[in-house]
Amino acid sequence: MSRVDIEPESAVLANGRSWAWPDVVSLELLVAVARLGSLTRAAASHGLSQPSASARLRSLEREMGITLLERGPTGSRPTSAGWRVVELAGAVLDAFDGFQAEIASIRASSGGRLRLAASYTVGEYLLPNWLGPFHRDHPKVEVALEVANSVRGGRACAVRPGRSRLCGRTGAAWRA
Repeated sequence: MSRVDIEPESAVLANGRSWAWPDVVSLELLVAVARLGSLTRAAASHGLSQPSASARLRSLEREMGITLLERGPTGSRPTSAGWRVVELAGAVLDAFDGFQAEIASIRASSGGRLRLAASYTVGEYLLPNWLGPFHRDHPKVEVALEVANSVRGGRACAVRPGRSRLCGRTGAAWRA
């Protein structure tokens, strides 16, 4: 996976609108379509109707200014740009899942240390929005974040024993 550079001043899409980060369910749906090869099956796996899931993904495409899926009578599959977004979404979702698991673990204790490792995209643009409120709610928890280049076809960053317990993987496995 390659690093995606989005500078705040360039966070305006082709449609002239400001960038809005996609919601988790839309990213999960996109990854599910890639894995299952069907928008209908992806919708069902998330307890959504096919029209609702389709509307969410069309909204995601419109917001990003990218055609993510090729839709056909025999199913749906990501476009070449869609596969790149699926890989990024996989890393974001893995990081978010790990983040939630660590939060649950920390909630079980009164303090401690939260050590995270993330790719530049996740570390620079998503984690600050998650960590700020967490730190305000849990001031006794020490938060450490390591941001590093991700590696194409591998984990978004290396998990090092004793240094970080969370790390996202790319979506390459969904191509199989």
